[in-house]
Amino acid sequence: ALYFVDNNSQPAFGGRLSLSFRLGETGNLTLGASGMYGTYDPDNELDYLVLGADLVLRVEKWVLRMEYLVRRTKMALSDTPEARFRYGPGADGKFDPYQLKSGWYLETEYPVGAGFELLGRFDGMYRVGNVSQSSALRAESLILRYTLALSYRVVEQFRIKLSGEFYEFSDFDDEAAIHLGLVGAF
Repeated sequence: ALYFVDNNSQPAFGGRLSLSFRLGETGNLTLGASGMYGTYDPDNELDYLVLGADLVLRVEKWVLRMEYLVRRTKMALSDTPEARFRYGPGADGKFDPYQLKSGWYLETEYPVGAGFELLGRFDGMYRVGNVSQSSALRAESLILRYTLALSYRVVEQFRIKLSGEFYEFSDFDDEAAIHLGLVGAF
């Protein structure tokens, strides 16, 4: 039961490129881009493409991070897609086999005292494509999350973090949450 066999014969291809720049004595900027392409089925007919871009800016004690990822995946339609998928064919009478998912975040942190850091974050996910018959999702779905947090460094690798989050859902009721946790960096 613990032995797995790769179900396709073709390798995926991918890579990452990043550039870093010093911004005087007190800062730096790093830009990155990445991509990956491959198939995930035994017949090598169902492909995926993942592309990403990121940025990290540090100026003295302030840090800003951003990342954006997009994935396009070809789904198996089967002989009867109308029985499998919730949304019918397009104007051309055919089912679109592709699903597009993207996600992003924008995060900033700044030390505000002995061992304390203030963090702010905005992130989201967006999906376009068909879903299974039983899914409650629409053909286009969006989730947005807004976070404000305060963390305290107990020791170098461990922090106590208190955060408040607000979630906006396109397909469900909005939610708010408060978290208190122990965070470990390894």
